Amino acid sequence: MEQEMIYTIALSMVPMVGPVTAKELIKTIGSAEEVLKSSERKLLRVAGVGPALSQQLRSANFIEKAEQEMKFLQKNHLRAIAFHQAEYPIRLKRCADSPLVLYVNGNSNLENRRIISVVGSRLATEYGKGICREFIQELRPYHPIIVSGLAYGIDITAHKEALLNGLETLAIVGHGLDRIYPPTHTSVAKEIAMQGAIVSEFCSEVKPDRENFPARNRIIAGMSDATIVVEAREQGGALITAEMANQYNRDVFAFPGRINDVQSKGCNQLIRNNSAQLLSSTAEFLDALGWDEAQKTNIQKKLFIDLTEDERVIVEYLIHSSVNVGYDQLLNHLNWKNSKLSTVLLQLEINGLVKSLPGSMFRLC
Repeated sequence: MEQEMIYTIALSMVPMVGPVTAKELIKTIGSAEEVLKSSERKLLRVAGVGPALSQQLRSANFIEKAEQEMKFLQKNHLRAIAFHQAEYPIRLKRCADSPLVLYVNGNSNLENRRIISVVGSRLATEYGKGICREFIQELRPYHPIIVSGLAYGIDITAHKEALLNGLETLAIVGHGLDRIYPPTHTSVAKEIAMQGAIVSEFCSEVKPDRENFPARNRIIAGMSDATIVVEAREQGGALITAEMANQYNRDVFAFPGRINDVQSKGCNQLIRNNSAQLLSSTAEFLDALGWDEAQKTNIQKKLFIDLTEDERVIVEYLIHSSVNVGYDQLLNHLNWKNSKLSTVLLQLEINGLVKSLPGSMFRLC
């Protein structure tokens, strides 16, 4: 398995091979190892492969570099996930140009989860930041993963608010995982790695060059059920992300702004061109994606389980709480003995009804 990963990483490093070509090579020849060990004659049979690309594919330098990259990953407790592996994000896998390999710092499980991306201007206004915070706060009962790009403005606001509300968050970056850009977000990035993950398609030593960020944006769009643009100028990364989300046939939403506000012209343009649905409240978003109805159904199902009276009291209290509830808060509300509350909560966890979170916090599963 490790050997095939080394060859897959090596294939992703070949300059003239993009994700689409790499997948076609693997599909036609059989595996990344077979591709890089193939003769020129065999490679030239693959559509789109000419003599120059064939020569590059047979260079040993990429395998050596991939071996060094694997050592870097192991030393720093990072993961590499190839597109053919089960843990590769399923939504991203459906995109033809999805990366051959993702490098991950964190342990977030991306399977069967609600995932949304929140993007916007690096020069966000207080109005935009406020909308972003409020939107994420109101999504808290639905436990989505919040995806953004770790940039200034809306991106970092979204990450911080997700962390504050106990939500997993993914930072998709345009450089290798041996650094953080911008450096001022290093401390937040460490928190993200603990409560989500930092994700990149770039191997170590790749700098945050300008051309890397549109590639980064396609991952933000491709990983998510929906993309929400909070504030955006007429040109910029947020609009690129929205365009890519539309190309992937994902939902796109935009919060409108004042017609003379530079930071809202991009959002207003998306709405005017029918490239994004106008969003004026979280309720509209929940209705559009059907989350609210699904949440109600899920809770109703749980209540049909045979609960004891004590268990029912806790479950009903958590249902009516819009945020995660602390142990002490429950203790004070119920006026129970510590031993009783611990026992009932443990039983609810065993039954899969309640999830224990860091900081002695609890929520419904």
